[in-house]
Amino acid sequence: MLNCIAVDDEPLALRLIEEHCQKIDFVNLKKTFSSGLEAIDYLQLETVDVAILDVSMPEIDGIVLSTLISSDIQIIFITAYEKFAIKSYDVNTTDYIVKPASFSRVFKALLKCADRKELLEQSSSLDSKVEPSIILKDSKKIHQIPIRKILFVEGFKDYAKVILVDNEQVVIRESLKNILEVLKVHDFIRVHRSFIVPLEQINSIEGLVIKIGEHRIPLNKISKEYILDLYKNKGILGGRIS
Repeated sequence: MLNCIAVDDEPLALRLIEEHCQKIDFVNLKKTFSSGLEAIDYLQLETVDVAILDVSMPEIDGIVLSTLISSDIQIIFITAYEKFAIKSYDVNTTDYIVKPASFSRVFKALLKCADRKELLEQSSSLDSKVEPSIILKDSKKIHQIPIRKILFVEGFKDYAKVILVDNEQVVIRESLKNILEVLKVHDFIRVHRSFIVPLEQINSIEGLVIKIGEHRIPLNKISKEYILDLYKNKGILGGRIS
């Protein structure tokens, strides 16, 4: 289902859009507005797929309105002026219709929106199934390493050593700071000036030492407090004082 709104300061134009949308079974025209400002207020609370906009309106014109709403919303312009067509494609425009808007022309534009929405949803679904990985280049070749296989990263001078779950390692010429920028979205943290670790690989913490498999990694006090706060938020069993 394609959820839409329409904005036009001409009541007859709005009524025509309503009539066209009622005939299309994959379209749900949620609301119509005679003012762009009212539409902005509505979109602060509601989500739609498509905004059908007039261009020439008082208070705020359709071109400006399209830049003030979410970029995820597809735009169809319906206007009496052909001269705005080129300008409209500077924004997120799916189609541009010159009034009077016939049913066939509106249907074609909304079908284009529906097709684009389906493609985006399929692409998003495929992306979610792809295992996240990182590309590393050592002195001999390029490696694509699944994030889940990284035990930790150790830095020394201008190089870093990436230790993997199968006891392999990849040595790259890169700073820990730059590596952390890539890995922090996958819940990696810097626990010491020379070490980055993934939270999910930590087996235990004792004093200022992290144990990951057979590896013992130094931990500074600030990072330990940060990790313990994360664990507390998840709930630590066995920590009750009787």
